[in-house]
Amino acid sequence: MDKRIDPPNPRKYTLFSIAHQKGISRDPGFHTHVHYEVFIFHQGKCTYLIDNKIYELLPGDMIVMDGSKLHKPSVLGDKNLYDRSIVQFSPEWIEPLLNFLQSDYLLDPFKKNHYTIYRTNNGEPTEDLINLVVKIEDLLKLPVSLEKENELKVVVVELLLSIHKLHKYIITDAAIILDEKNIYIQQIATYIQNHYNKKIQLEDIEKEVNISKSYLVHLFKEQTGYTIMEYLMQYRLTQVLHLMKMYPNVSIKDLSNQCGFESEAHFSRFFKKNLGQSPSVFRKKLSEGEGIS
Repeated sequence: MDKRIDPPNPRKYTLFSIAHQKGISRDPGFHTHVHYEVFIFHQGKCTYLIDNKIYELLPGDMIVMDGSKLHKPSVLGDKNLYDRSIVQFSPEWIEPLLNFLQSDYLLDPFKKNHYTIYRTNNGEPTEDLINLVVKIEDLLKLPVSLEKENELKVVVVELLLSIHKLHKYIITDAAIILDEKNIYIQQIATYIQNHYNKKIQLEDIEKEVNISKSYLVHLFKEQTGYTIMEYLMQYRLTQVLHLMKMYPNVSIKDLSNQCGFESEAHFSRFFKKNLGQSPSVFRKKLSEGEGIS
């Protein structure tokens, strides 16, 4: 089970691209990341939980996000049919060129509300985007050179321009029709996000959602692949990471307590298990400029 949250270190890589990645060998788990992402869904049956919302994806749907909100796709049915294209890039890598071009607005779909969803109905816009994803993927295979770096930036800007032109395909939450199960999932996620810093019992969620405890436990696991408590712990961790960036002089113990971790020892073990380093090492890297900027 992979629930790992990427440490906020944008220097790890600047650009990643893969077109038509088919099948899934392991559940990606709830996660966050510091890279901006373009996710295009092509085929299969998939719901996408991001923040406290769940979306039933249709072929041609696209999600662009800043990666800061807890999210995961849930692949249903035949996992071999699951087909998607992904581009991830470090905003710090492309921002200087966008500033020079006076085109900072091209990152708005990623920044505003942290994510934007487009429904292209698998039409021509999707084809154009995929051609650019393939071009980036091919360029990344070439030897390192200044020419390659410059061409990559140009193609990424072209991708951002293409996304900007798709504003008429943006869909709102009001346009999403959810079945009863997914409505319950949203209610559970919303309750957790509103109460994560307190002690949460399943009975509290049962009362809020108004379904039996046994059913809500089964439903959340069935729809997301994870338990309610696993989601709660991951959400608490994302909040600690945010506070560590915002309040570098507040003790790690105080920050973890504010986010619902009652034991400092338990928090440290959970942190290291998910990020591969201790909270103190992580904070030191933040202070040295290796964190989110």
